[in-house]
Parts: sequence; C-alpha cells; structure tokens
Amino acid sequence: MQGFIKANLDASLNEQNMGIGIVIRDEKGEVMASACYKKQPVKDPTLAESLALWQTVELCNDLGLNKVILEAGDAQAVVNDVNRGEDQDLSLCGHIIEDIKLAVLRGRHNWKVQYINRKGNEGAYSLAKAAVQFEHEVGVEN
Repeated sequence: MQGFIKANLDASLNEQNMGIGIVIRDEKGEVMASACYKKQPVKDPTLAESLALWQTVELCNDLGLNKVILEAGDAQAVVNDVNRGEDQDLSLCGHIIEDIKLAVLRGRHNWKVQYINRKGNEGAYSLAKAAVQFEHEVGVEN
C-alpha cells in the first residue's frame, strides 16, 4: 500500500528464553530498521506472539512511524483477537491484546494488524530464533 511501512514480527520460544524478531520495511521493501530481543520465557506461544506484537507497536511508535501495517507470522489468533473490535478479551493474553487495541486500532487509523505466513515473514522469524541464543537478556535495534 502506498505510503505504508510494513513491520514484520515473530516470536520464538525454547525452555530457557523467548526471542522477538522485528523487520521494518518501507513501501519499496527496503529495510529501514530491524530488532531482536531476548526476553524471559513464557509458557504459552500465543502470549509470546502477543508480546512480540506489543514490542513492535512500541518500536514503531518510538520511531515516529505514522502509516504502519503490522504483519504477525504464526499469530493468526492474536491478529484475530486484535481485529475483533470492541469485544473485551478475557484470555490469558487479554490485557496485552486490549492495550494493543487501544494503541493501534483506536489511536491510529493508519495502523493495521494482519497475518502473514512464515514464507513472507522469514526475516523476523530468523531474528527471533537468533535472539533466544543470546547469552544475556538484550534488545538490539538498528
């Protein structure tokens, strides 16, 4: 879409860590920024994907981006929950989903959340997988 930035995101889990990977591209597909974060592990993959989406919202906000399509890989349920509208989410991830709805859908009309398959999300997936291997809890952005 013309003038939109795409932010791809993914989360990865192992027993010791959670990794988050983010790749932000301009409308021509050129990488503008990327980030990966190693976090404390969570047990639920949906919670991990929700946290990855929240981290991506925070990064895009910090970068001052105005027109953003947030593309979540392996997170169809999270995308559906965020896009569900006014229904309050009472699930394990509900508080995060509700915060994302407030930050994205109600606060910014030029921000969208959509699902993308693994093939279209390889960069973010690779960063998330790499982040779980970091020795210390870190966040790396460029």
